[in-house]
Amino acid sequence: MNRYHTRIFAFIALAVLATPGVAFAQLEAHGIRGIGMGGSGTAAVAGLDAINLNPARLVADDAGFRRLAISTGSFTVFAGGPLVQFQAYNDAFTTGAVITPETGHSIVADWFGSSSLSTIQRAGVQAQTVPLALAMRVNDWGFGVSLRSRSYGQLGINGGWVDLLLIGTAEERTLPLNGDLSVVNMFDVSVAVARSFLDGRLSVGATPRLVLGSDYSRITLDSDVTVNSTSVIHDFDYKIQSAGSINRDVLSQVNLFSTDPFGNGSFTPTPFSIAGTGLGLDLGVRYSYSRNVDLAASVTDMGFVNWTGDAATYKPVNNQFRFDGIELNLDELQNQFDNDFGQYLESRLDSLARIAYEESTTEAGSFKAQLPTRMHAGASFRLLGGKATVSTGGSVAANTAPGNVSRNPSLHVGGEYRLGGRAFNVPLRGGVQVGGSGALTLAFGFGIHAGPYRMELGVAATPTTTSVGQGGRYMVGASLVNLSF
Repeated sequence: MNRYHTRIFAFIALAVLATPGVAFAQLEAHGIRGIGMGGSGTAAVAGLDAINLNPARLVADDAGFRRLAISTGSFTVFAGGPLVQFQAYNDAFTTGAVITPETGHSIVADWFGSSSLSTIQRAGVQAQTVPLALAMRVNDWGFGVSLRSRSYGQLGINGGWVDLLLIGTAEERTLPLNGDLSVVNMFDVSVAVARSFLDGRLSVGATPRLVLGSDYSRITLDSDVTVNSTSVIHDFDYKIQSAGSINRDVLSQVNLFSTDPFGNGSFTPTPFSIAGTGLGLDLGVRYSYSRNVDLAASVTDMGFVNWTGDAATYKPVNNQFRFDGIELNLDELQNQFDNDFGQYLESRLDSLARIAYEESTTEAGSFKAQLPTRMHAGASFRLLGGKATVSTGGSVAANTAPGNVSRNPSLHVGGEYRLGGRAFNVPLRGGVQVGGSGALTLAFGFGIHAGPYRMELGVAATPTTTSVGQGGRYMVGASLVNLSF
């Protein structure tokens, strides 16, 4: 079945428009306490955050509750990624200076690294809310239930896009133009189980979850453009997998070659609509090396979602766009365009683009997509009679699913000091994170613990986007209503 859309043009436009700014990314700090201490903290995660990071911590001595814990309305938001480098953006787009090919190549190398033309860098935004979570301990057992919604948006491009923008046709060369664009909305129901052994020194846990997805769209582009003195040739291949209302209301309706390209598109997601179902699993282990030292490791988000609702896969019919210049027809210019050369040129380019890009094949049917699997390991140290905690560790993505903006490992170190006594205390937190999706990131957080009531807040940001790494990284998380007994 052939359908006429301009998905490849839409992808190129989105990638070019999003290059100078913050587009979309990956949340590397799970849990409010983890954000404030600079990282995921799989060995120091406390309370209900353990359900979705390391379920083995539900039965730790410092789990944050003794018998029962309830939380409503916590949220975390992330924005940034390796693509977000303000200095490179300023050098490329805001100085107003004439950019020579040599200057352009230097900017691209600084922005994308030594393998600048082939390296894909990503950026994005991500939001997560946990409207309800509950955990309880019964002797050596721990149990938890969590309702969670997650939304990812993510863009990746390689250095060839910026090279083409900055240098254009001033130099003969062949450039790779690769990238990906993803949007995902899903909701999951998690049930955690943990068990302690060896008088509480060892604990293991698992969190199976049911994942319900409402929207999914992922575009991957693999292409090259060759620029020479007589022509511009774009050889391309792409694949789009999309499901839910974003496919039904947007991708299947939009045609950028139409006079009203978005006239038929109206993105109206239906609340609680289900376009995909899947299964996920977290596994965790914790070992008390000594009374004040814990070691831990976990794997989060193993699994997949099978997208079936309004699901389709799109691929191009043609694979090459070739521009060899415009043959000027003076009669047509005068009679059809009233000597308006701009409109004449636009019409000719539009005709060439239609031939190359407009036609695509549509294969209706389900497809599977992985969850953003990550691996974590770390250690925590209790100091000053338990009033202070130091946490260190690292995380690494196991795949490139939407939500994993970078495959680079990240490391963190952070600490917490609790002011006050058992009935009322204020934990103060701070930490740093390096690697992963961005540059050096500084973190700060605090809590208010009054009797059974808990409130937690954490923020993190990069002072500059090129310090000990590359890319801006900005996080905030809060959990305002928590009760622990």
